[in-house]
Amino acid sequence: MSVSVAIMAESHVAKQYEADGYTVVRNPKKELIPFNLEGYTPDILATRGDENILIEVKTSKTRVNTERLFEISKIVQSHPGWKFSVVTINEDDISEFKKNASELDIDEISQTLALIQENIEKSGMSVFLVPQLWICYISILSMLLINDGIETSGLSDFGILNMAYSEGVLDFQGLESSRDFLRLRNFVCHNFAGDVNVKNVEDFFRMTLSALTKYLNQISE
Repeated sequence: MSVSVAIMAESHVAKQYEADGYTVVRNPKKELIPFNLEGYTPDILATRGDENILIEVKTSKTRVNTERLFEISKIVQSHPGWKFSVVTINEDDISEFKKNASELDIDEISQTLALIQENIEKSGMSVFLVPQLWICYISILSMLLINDGIETSGLSDFGILNMAYSEGVLDFQGLESSRDFLRLRNFVCHNFAGDVNVKNVEDFFRMTLSALTKYLNQISE
């Protein structure tokens, strides 16, 4: 994420919290936080009455250290009146142009899926893993389309799903499952503390592996 995009994303989130009546401090000094975050500095501190929220702002294309954020979440939420939230902004909404949703190559996808598989059953990890799993899935769909000679540059994630359906990469059931996956991804990106059914994440993980297998079989023919 470039500096300019990061600034715009943080500004957008700060304005949303201010509109909801919070007092907002960008890049708060450690003196404002009454406990040790082990070197971590949140992007935003939002305060309203006795409610204090430390916020990490990322874009949909930013890689995150999920284990590190999980550790920070446990530290923050062990203190009464304090919460930790990760807010994900769609980078396409910030930019004036659309970029290809697929930015991972096959090796990166395989490595990311291996990491997800290691952590998928750990308590509280699903909310961190879903956005990364979605990036893998939509990247694979994009590669399947490109391999069929279909240009995906400029398509949003939703556009890639529709294109995959219209070109036969996804059947109707696959399209509906993919839309459910996208809805879950959007939910966790805006509700860091929200509950996520691990079974749903496991189902989407298997769906992603199936898409990857389809792609690998396709390129080996």
